[in-house]
Amino acid sequence: MIGKQTKGRGFRHLLDYLESREDAKLIGGNMSGRNARELAREFKLSRQLNSDADRVVYHVSLSAAKGDKLDDEKWSEIGD
Repeated sequence: MIGKQTKGRGFRHLLDYLESREDAKLIGGNMSGRNARELAREFKLSRQLNSDADRVVYHVSLSAAKGDKLDDEKWSEIGD
């Protein structure tokens, strides 16, 4: 498993980027939104609970090692 961690200030930019990727798909999570706009709205509500927070986005990208094939169920389990 190969991981990359990124911190940022805005949810919408990250969500728009992920949604624009041809191979991207949502396979899990605890949010009810199903697209960038809906998810950004939910994240905005969460952010308002702590207006002093500066870097509120924490994004972890995971890639399978070369030769590994993981189905959506396994990816969801890893994400959880």
